[in-house]
Amino acid sequence: MDCLNLKKKITGIFIMTLLSVAGLAQTGSIEGVVTDKNSKEALPGVTVTIEGTTTGTSADIDGHFLLPKLKPGKYTLKVSYIGYIPSTIEDVKVGAGKSTTLPIVLSENAVALQEVKVTGLRKTDTDVSMLNVTRMSPLVSIAISGQQILRSQDRDASEVIRRLPGTTIIDDRFIIVRGLAQRYNAVWLNNAATPSSEADAKHFPSMSYLHR
Repeated sequence: MDCLNLKKKITGIFIMTLLSVAGLAQTGSIEGVVTDKNSKEALPGVTVTIEGTTTGTSADIDGHFLLPKLKPGKYTLKVSYIGYIPSTIEDVKVGAGKSTTLPIVLSENAVALQEVKVTGLRKTDTDVSMLNVTRMSPLVSIAISGQQILRSQDRDASEVIRRLPGTTIIDDRFIIVRGLAQRYNAVWLNNAATPSSEADAKHFPSMSYLHR
């Protein structure tokens, strides 16, 4: 009885092996290597899937991929990789017991960037900005920044002007620069020449006088 059971088991295993071999003989596979179009280098990690199914695989470090145990017929492959243009390969034939070798070449997805404009506002009231203005000026100039004015205890523009070297306030009203005669004085406001406030003389009142 033991020998008979053993023979039956061996026969069953042999039949199952034959069926497995026959089943494998009825399937095929798709394999290949994915490379870069320009550098010809292998692309590892590329995703290769069969359209309309969940069957897929990823290329190994050498760019090689394998889709085994496929029924004979025609398939459409979807190939995708980050930074590259996706590729679709149609009518890939798979024969029973055969492996279809398919080299795949991908091109880089070179996206043309549009012009990028960076805008910003330059601070002009700081000590550094005033130093830059005076240093870059083609004329001899003296400037005082908004930061300096805020740190001082001056109540109006007239008191601020008194702090500038070479500047004098006469009669608590008129500005004299470096002791020059009145006719050599000129005032510019927002890049425009300011007319004299006096009819018979070229005088320019200080801001404290204008404020009053």
